[in-house]
Amino acid sequence: MFAENFGAWYSREIAFISLFFALKMADSRKQSVHSKSSDVKFLWEMIAAAVSEESVFSATLVSQILKHHWKAMHKAYGKQMEKMIHLIELVVLPNWRSSLQELETDDPETRAVVRTVAENALTSLEFTVDECLSSFNNENCAI
Repeated sequence: MFAENFGAWYSREIAFISLFFALKMADSRKQSVHSKSSDVKFLWEMIAAAVSEESVFSATLVSQILKHHWKAMHKAYGKQMEKMIHLIELVVLPNWRSSLQELETDDPETRAVVRTVAENALTSLEFTVDECLSSFNNENCAI
């Protein structure tokens, strides 16, 4: 029962993140002075803030930003975006994975479910990062 609820929570978390970004972008478009670069800047700031946290929510947040806005962010930030992706790959993901070992809860079932959901979120982020790395590696090969 708990596992099913936690899985549903994770799905709602992704929906919440998507809704948050849709509302934020819609709100920024209502401002009198708006540019596409302010949206990308906001996304950059969200990733920078999220990678400093050790949570499933942060991993999901970063993964969703990259899945939906990678091309615009890479176009705007170029090498800096590539550096951030490498930082996530080489530092953030390993730190988040090691933090799972420190997970403490009295209930073994709860611990197992939380660890599984967190691993799924981290694996999703890892695949997303790999796709980003692959995309700019392919671009560099074409040059």
